[in-house]
Amino acid sequence: RITFSGALMLIFCACSDLLDKQPNNFSSSGFYKSEAAIRTGVTGIYNKLYIYPASRLPFNVMLDHWTPLAIERAENTTIGAGGSLNPDNASIRDWWTNLYTIIARANSVIKGSEPYMASLTGASGQYIAEARVLRAYAYYQLISSFGDVPFFTEPVTIDQYQVGRTGKAEILDFILDDLGQAAESLPWTAKERGRVDKSVAHGLAARAALLG
Repeated sequence: RITFSGALMLIFCACSDLLDKQPNNFSSSGFYKSEAAIRTGVTGIYNKLYIYPASRLPFNVMLDHWTPLAIERAENTTIGAGGSLNPDNASIRDWWTNLYTIIARANSVIKGSEPYMASLTGASGQYIAEARVLRAYAYYQLISSFGDVPFFTEPVTIDQYQVGRTGKAEILDFILDDLGQAAESLPWTAKERGRVDKSVAHGLAARAALLG
């Protein structure tokens, strides 16, 4: 009994010490200073290119499901042709959230790696370029669907949560320029399946330019 009581006291003391600690600062500052760290961050961006955890659909497939190209073959009252594709729809909210998660993660990698650019080696530059393309892709989806939207190019502070929308034309100019810069650091054909490359950057730029 004495041994058991002593063990319980140790457990409760340990829990108390843990729970009494002040919250940590989860800033990414100082993290993206190596090729491995940048690759990890960019992998997290790729992970948000899919929606609906059960089926893991890419965005383009999901969008087809809301049109006659896929399952919505006739006028009805479901999502798609029936007109319920509005800001209150859970799928639209999830899509909006996913797109801004892509942007937030890309901004974290791009801005977080800036202080270390002179010392970064290997494929670091390529991974950062991939982050720029993925961010541009998210903004392309947003402005092509919603027009003017909130626009961020670096990690967002709490004070910026309620900012207004930036004009579609301004965002389009930004992503076209960013895609051009990113393409310079990408191979024509990605060596790893699924990664964006120069052809993706140019193809996305050509498609986005149609919005101008």
